[in-house]
Amino acid sequence: MMHIVDRQTLRNSLTLLSISLFTGVLIALLAERLTLLEVVLFVTGIPIALYGIPAFLLAIIKVKRLLRQLRWWHILWLLVFLSGQTFRIRTIEAIRENLLDAAAFYRVGLMGIVGIVLLSVFTLRWSSKIGNIFRGLIGALTAYALINGLSALWSVHPSLTLYKSLEYFTEVALIASIVGWVKHPWGFKSLFDWTWFLVGLLMLSIWLGVLLWPNEAILYNVGVLGIQIQGVFPKVAANGVGELGALIAVVSFVRFLYVQGKSRRFYLLVFLFALVTLVFSQSRSPLTGFVLAVPLILLLDHRITFVVFAGFSLPFLLLLTPAGDFFWQFFLRNQSEFLFFSLSGRLFYWESALPLILEQPIQGYGAYAAGRFLVAPQFSETLSNLHGTWPEVLIGTGVIGIIPLLIAVVGTWRVLLRGFNKRSVETSSTIQQLRLEAVGTMTLLTVRSFSLFLSSGIRR
Repeated sequence: MMHIVDRQTLRNSLTLLSISLFTGVLIALLAERLTLLEVVLFVTGIPIALYGIPAFLLAIIKVKRLLRQLRWWHILWLLVFLSGQTFRIRTIEAIRENLLDAAAFYRVGLMGIVGIVLLSVFTLRWSSKIGNIFRGLIGALTAYALINGLSALWSVHPSLTLYKSLEYFTEVALIASIVGWVKHPWGFKSLFDWTWFLVGLLMLSIWLGVLLWPNEAILYNVGVLGIQIQGVFPKVAANGVGELGALIAVVSFVRFLYVQGKSRRFYLLVFLFALVTLVFSQSRSPLTGFVLAVPLILLLDHRITFVVFAGFSLPFLLLLTPAGDFFWQFFLRNQSEFLFFSLSGRLFYWESALPLILEQPIQGYGAYAAGRFLVAPQFSETLSNLHGTWPEVLIGTGVIGIIPLLIAVVGTWRVLLRGFNKRSVETSSTIQQLRLEAVGTMTLLTVRSFSLFLSSGIRR
């Protein structure tokens, strides 16, 4: 059945797009006349003043409602999230000398708790459902985790490879247990809500660091804005900050389109705050992912009028106003074209890894260790990986590792898009919303993993 865009939907869509366009033009014009701090205060001050207090009160209500929905697997999800945070930067030599320092024990302890609980759950309650780990797309991720663990036999750092593989397998087992436990869309929505809540808190910690430790949180003389923000506690690189901002912006964009009343104003404020975070991260791949995710979401949700309006408005805005030149300079980040097309040096990492990949293409040199110990020392003692999903997998586990990962990624896209093809009048708005949030997230992550191909296309 063809989706008909009613007046309310059209009005909401045009409002959000108009606000986004207005904000972009305003930042472009003010950046040349005011100081950076004045621009930030002006752009963020208006929506905070209008919606700040009501949005804060509504946020408290939403958080209380979410906390009442928590189950045991929400807590395990929290432990996994906390274990993934970085609180110190270690050199390669420090890892060789002492793999398990205090921060590493903290991470091992959290993942150990998750592993023990999952083992108890599968043994005592779900012995008949343990096969879920080996079926479908989860089975592909399990195969990838097992191959990673097997690569410890020939890894350049066996102990690191073995632990990271066990950690990844535990995370996959947790996903399998959640899928087996949750039977209703509202259960999955609580998982999405819990995840975005945790990501949102992490994004707030970035700005807390800017306020409390500006010397560490702000990098100066970067790009046309003059600053670039990063996380201090926990430590989050500028690219990670951009990914957080882009993710929350995508989710709040979807929810703005689906909620009513006061919730719409709340998600509008969240959207603007996330957008500011994305802008001041000055990170290109999350920005690209966000720019691609928004029209894809609208197309899949059959909001054609919005897409057509943006299709005519954006070229006019970028080509016939100073905003276009400002956006390009912002995207270049004051880098030379040579450095820009090398993805800020990532291409050099991958070119250095290529001979090693070709020398041992089938099994690689050990998951989670090859890039760090064979390639990274050529560039930095604190470089932990190759900053590219697919080169990192190829040098770590070769072809045998990349095949199940590709199956999982392609299969996930297939399931998501097939869900929209089968959409019917019986499809609830909750399911549709969750699908769109998943599509936006997958778009962002896919762009981040395939940034090499995007840059090559631009260069040609």
